[in-house]
Amino acid sequence: MFKFPYGIDANGNTIYDKSKLKEGTMPTRVSDIFEPDDAVADFTISDRMWEGHQRRKERNMANGKGFGYRKFFGDSEYCSTISARYWKDGSEILIDQADKNPRTLSPVEAGRLQGYRIIGNGWKYSECADNQNYNSSNPEFRIVVSKKEAYHQFGNSVAVPVIKRLAQEIVNQLLNKS
Repeated sequence: MFKFPYGIDANGNTIYDKSKLKEGTMPTRVSDIFEPDDAVADFTISDRMWEGHQRRKERNMANGKGFGYRKFFGDSEYCSTISARYWKDGSEILIDQADKNPRTLSPVEAGRLQGYRIIGNGWKYSECADNQNYNSSNPEFRIVVSKKEAYHQFGNSVAVPVIKRLAQEIVNQLLNKS
């Protein structure tokens, strides 16, 4: 499997032409969007929710359904697409915490996943603040709504880097056609 250069995943629903990918594209990791550990301590899911996720996944697999939680690691190259319902239980993207229950993304991390440059509580890996998706030419966004509303908005958003690239290609095509 190859990686799309913007570090997003569409769960196999979109086909990308590997020959069109830029050489030397910066590799991504899920941890590129992480906030410091102390900023996300409250996002660890409860024992009850974790047990429920595991039960539902086992039941659905036994019934031939593909629904269930998805767990990712900091060094994962991609993660699932976030949806507007993420605020409910975070099952689409759970972050592994080796010694305890997994956690959900914070609203800041959810925004970063969609390509918004949100400084928030800082970057766990400060070098990521200036990577291809979060460089200083991108305006900084601030979350000014509730956590629930932020998850709704980011879950309904398209990935900013993808739209920027598409818009640039449209401009290039229009200029070449004139």
